[in-house]
Amino acid sequence: MKVFKFLAAGVLAGMMLASCGGSQPQLEGVTKAQIDSVSYAVGVSIGSMIKQNNLGEINIDKFAESVKHTLSKGTDMN
Repeated sequence: MKVFKFLAAGVLAGMMLASCGGSQPQLEGVTKAQIDSVSYAVGVSIGSMIKQNNLGEINIDKFAESVKHTLSKGTDMN
């Protein structure tokens, strides 16, 4: 499990650094299946955190929209 978390962190860090250039990340040696697995694991982690902290019901569509916006453009709420 530690290896998976390390791989996930590495892939996410690479994606974030690559996204700073304004284009889609092209990670050499990383398959779409690996990115999908890491993406799902991140979703499970965030979902578990929301559930454990009793944050109540959230609008999943708005949540997904905010994640997409933040990853593509920054944290501006407009």
